[in-house]
Amino acid sequence: MSREKFLKVCGVIFIISLLLEIFVFNFRFFETFINDEIDINSENIIYNDGLAYEEDNKWTNDKGELRPSFYIANKNNASFEIMDIDDEVKNIYIDISNVKRKNYSNKKTVLKIWATDEANALYFNLPERDVVRDVEKSKYISLNLSGKSEKLMVEVKANKNERFIINEIKLNVQYPMFFSIIRLLTVFLITLAVYMIRPKSPFYKYTLNFKSIKQRIVLGIIIAAHIFGFAGVSLLNPNFVYTKYEPHLQYQQLTDALLEGNVYLKKEPPESLKQMENPYDNALRKKVLKEAGETFLWDRAYYKGKYYVYFGIVPVLTFYMPFKLLTGNDFPTFAGIVITAWVIIFAVLGLVSQIIKRWFKDVPFIIYVLLSFFFIDSCGIMYLIKRPDFYSLPIIMAVMFSISGLYFWLSAFEYKKVKSKEDENIEKTESKETENAEGYEVEFERFNGVRLFMGSLCMALVAGCRPQVLMGSFLAIALFWNAVFKERTLFSKKSVKETILFLMPYVIVAAGLMYYNYIRFDSVIDFGANYNLTTNDMTNRGFVLGRSPLGIFMYLFQPSVYSPRFPFISDVWFYTNYMGRTIHEYLFGGILFNHLILCINLFVFKFKKSLKLKGLFNFCVMSVAFSVIIVIADTQLAGILQRYMVDFAWLMFIPAIILVLNVLERVGEYLKRHIYTVLLCCLAISFYYDFATIFFYGDNALYNANPTVHYTVAHLVQFWL
Repeated sequence: MSREKFLKVCGVIFIISLLLEIFVFNFRFFETFINDEIDINSENIIYNDGLAYEEDNKWTNDKGELRPSFYIANKNNASFEIMDIDDEVKNIYIDISNVKRKNYSNKKTVLKIWATDEANALYFNLPERDVVRDVEKSKYISLNLSGKSEKLMVEVKANKNERFIINEIKLNVQYPMFFSIIRLLTVFLITLAVYMIRPKSPFYKYTLNFKSIKQRIVLGIIIAAHIFGFAGVSLLNPNFVYTKYEPHLQYQQLTDALLEGNVYLKKEPPESLKQMENPYDNALRKKVLKEAGETFLWDRAYYKGKYYVYFGIVPVLTFYMPFKLLTGNDFPTFAGIVITAWVIIFAVLGLVSQIIKRWFKDVPFIIYVLLSFFFIDSCGIMYLIKRPDFYSLPIIMAVMFSISGLYFWLSAFEYKKVKSKEDENIEKTESKETENAEGYEVEFERFNGVRLFMGSLCMALVAGCRPQVLMGSFLAIALFWNAVFKERTLFSKKSVKETILFLMPYVIVAAGLMYYNYIRFDSVIDFGANYNLTTNDMTNRGFVLGRSPLGIFMYLFQPSVYSPRFPFISDVWFYTNYMGRTIHEYLFGGILFNHLILCINLFVFKFKKSLKLKGLFNFCVMSVAFSVIIVIADTQLAGILQRYMVDFAWLMFIPAIILVLNVLERVGEYLKRHIYTVLLCCLAISFYYDFATIFFYGDNALYNANPTVHYTVAHLVQFWL
């Protein structure tokens, strides 16, 4: 496509986006243009006994005006009524704010509106609506009533003694024009992206070329957007950025202990805990300590009268201890998660590029970008970035080391070109495994020792972050099978150097971790998770077969629950007939349901022949199998939690990408376009799910922690409110 045509397309799309912003996203402005506002004065408002209205107790609002206040005296009847309306009420404008220490807080105010109309002489309730001080659009509430209304009632959903002021109440107001530059540019960029990646787009003719300056520029822009985006998302929730929740400070406490020469935490457990026969019984522990007037450290490993941190030590050695030694301050956990996410971006791009270089030809640049960033954004790290807490760090670091390890292992293979048959009359092998992405015949020459060492080091360090993710190391069986048993370039007399470089990191890391485990828990293989003081007795949890099907269904196949309320995806109900103890938190659907491309892994055996020609069949099967094993391990050892999906998701994305590339390589141009259509639809669902992840409801959700951001975005998306 010529530059002139591309600029013309950009101009048309921008005009369309502008028209949408004015006439569609702001249709309420035109709809209410001729509204006649209904006069309301103080005599029309009656405060019920649940609200203690204080005319003389005035507070200054953000405009410098003094306003009377009220506080919640009784939660069950905290409401006020607007009387003698006798008109059709189309909307209500309520500017209400909760007061804290003579200033507004940024918290939202939850209102529930009750109405009467010509069809209902008595009050009927409408859905709750959240009003946020700094989000003007949230104060406008459209009503859909039947004819005239005599009265309305506004119920304030708040805790007892919370204080509020009402700045203004109006009925049948004209909506202002909420013109948003952010929404305009977002619609423009999304529409432009859809145009560029549509199945008939001419951009598919540009195959991946790592020497292309234009492709490097495009890739650099997308990488930069992700770098800033990840950092921005991590800063949205102040509960994690400025965390004061004691269980989230474990790595800081472990750092202090290690610098003092101890592996146990400084705080001494209470005597009543030490005297308990079974301190891991949660209900009994709470009862005993409450009676003794003592407290304990939640979610620590307790062993022989000492507290320990059972989470992996590698994050401490990577971030916390160096930062403490250099600055004397505690390392902020959210920063570690952001840095790790940045590394994942480059690790995934490198891994996918290695897969393409080694096994696939003529892959369009667009497909490389889409599949790579689908992997990056959808493997679950977005959920960890939006809640960058102590629990998320060892998980994301384990995934980062695993993907980096695979990249280094694949890039450690060095090949040389084989002269063509015409030049040397050399008979070509029938195996496609010797043909690289550029199309010429190649054969293995040697291993790059540094990359081989780095791959094993990354993989070994996973054990010090999240032990169950160490399953990824067994992918070496598929990757190095030929090197060990056919070519004899590894684990043989002629490959002593390479073998040492491959094994050395595992030996060193294993020795360190085994020693660390032994001095804590008297066992070289015990990481201490069973001694956790948590909601259930982990020492008696055991392996129960009945838990596994439940975990497999919830993690993989559970459909998401969609709703008409932003972000349109809700947590799923946890229905089960399993008559036993299992742990679960908010879950937002199984990974195969929300990322439909991953379903191609279910058909891996259908592609057995073509994958075997490339030497990839065993690798794909093992990746899928290991992901299921981790699902079962997480279900048995810990429970069913959204963040645990990250443990196994990356293992499912790699074979899915390989299978998609394999299919595209084997079909003609006509079928490719249909496959592109299906692929783009699946990716669109995945990318929206990743976006919605930021705004999921649940524990420490953004709508409570930072309602200004949440509801600003919510009203930009739900423009019809």
